[in-house]
Amino acid sequence: MVLAAGEIGEVLVSLGAVLLGFSWVAFTLFSPYYVGGGGGVNVDLSSFPRALQSLFVLLTAANFPDVITS
Repeated sequence: MVLAAGEIGEVLVSLGAVLLGFSWVAFTLFSPYYVGGGGGVNVDLSSFPRALQSLFVLLTAANFPDVITS
């Protein structure tokens, strides 16, 4: 049981590292194209926390378009 918990922990840490890495890359690449005021294409990549939230929702939720439009 302890061995399985350790393996699950490794997977969660790896998933978090990948999520942080890709959020940073998305923010770095697409934040210069942020138009502001909700009219831009990359509204959810305007800051690092918003990019992290956007990619986390994309990874975990089936209702991603509903979250993007709010």
